[in-house]
Amino acid sequence: MLISLFAPLYAATWTIDPSGHGQFHTLAEAMPQVQDGDILQLSPGVYPDTHFSGHTLKIVALQPERTQMRGWVVESGQITIQGGIFEGGDVALAVAGAVELDQVI
Repeated sequence: MLISLFAPLYAATWTIDPSGHGQFHTLAEAMPQVQDGDILQLSPGVYPDTHFSGHTLKIVALQPERTQMRGWVVESGQITIQGGIFEGGDVALAVAGAVELDQVI
């Protein structure tokens, strides 16, 4: 019961845009600011080498056909990824936590 007292009251929606039109340029820049339940909107671009640990997040590609994800690692937590393309490198996505993929290539 005490845990619910410290849970966020609402989820924030953050826009990550490598061209500089969002709150953050990279996912790595955003990670220290996000809270469980937040939604990260990815503008078109390449999102390399991102590590997720201990968060429950939803990640949405705003233009899935133009959003590339490479070298992502989910160490713990629960990540829902909606849209986008995983490609490149030896490992596109490594999972030790929980991941739900929706319309991901």
